[in-house]
Amino acid sequence: AVATQAASGARVRLHCAELAATRHRWWVRLVGTDFDVQVWTPPPAGDGGASISVWGWIQSAMPASVRFPAWSQPLLRCARDLPYGSGLTPVSQSEEGGWVRLAASIDDGIREVVLWRAGCLQVYLVESYGRVPMRRLIYSSDARASLSSSLRPGPPRPCRLPHLGGPSLEAGDVSAAPSPGPSVVVQRRRRDGSTQTFVPRRFLRGSLPEALLCTHRFWQNDDDGHLTAETEHHAVEEVAPEAEEAAQLIGSLGGGGDEAARAEKAIVALRAALAQQLKDDT
Repeated sequence: AVATQAASGARVRLHCAELAATRHRWWVRLVGTDFDVQVWTPPPAGDGGASISVWGWIQSAMPASVRFPAWSQPLLRCARDLPYGSGLTPVSQSEEGGWVRLAASIDDGIREVVLWRAGCLQVYLVESYGRVPMRRLIYSSDARASLSSSLRPGPPRPCRLPHLGGPSLEAGDVSAAPSPGPSVVVQRRRRDGSTQTFVPRRFLRGSLPEALLCTHRFWQNDDDGHLTAETEHHAVEEVAPEAEEAAQLIGSLGGGGDEAARAEKAIVALRAALAQQLKDDT
């Protein structure tokens, strides 16, 4: 049996059937449900949480050439000044010319650096989640463009890198190290026979707005990679009143007076509610 925590807070026990038990993975099926759980051991020592074979795959998928547009040159110089900047290799770029992606393989793992046309540089740490490489945002040269309010350490601070469009506040740590550990992968079976894998919030920060991550859980289709969002009702109930009032009043910010003050107060309340929910969930 497997002990688990129900949404109501009550402890329940679920029967499970062992599907496989190997040196690095224990795979069980929760009887009477649509869920499977796979518990993986930490990745090999010195792997930094991402297999060396992943770097080989990245290299094999690289295009013949990546062109660096004029807008990317200042950010590219910043990227070259990073602790691992000398090892950065161009990986891909958007067809519309909105971003350029680079990657570097160093002793403790892989780093990805994305240069955005909006004038922002972001750094991702590639980590293992059930032996699958996943990207975790660890730094943004512009906190406003990161979509995340939880980059650590500390609050945003003046950016020390050249930035297109004027001064900005940076967040995160370009030197953040991986922390390899065991993985618990949850999968579910759907009525059409397909399967989905639960995606932890930490791997979606920077890709989806923080407010959305606080009120939804996400599952990834195993066949096409698409994401499915599900509402977490308890989270929505906590932030909905503040969110509704903020949405109604944000448009009045330009009007000044009492309406602007009320809007600012509503936004502060919304941020506080989201921050508390994020703290509870992590």
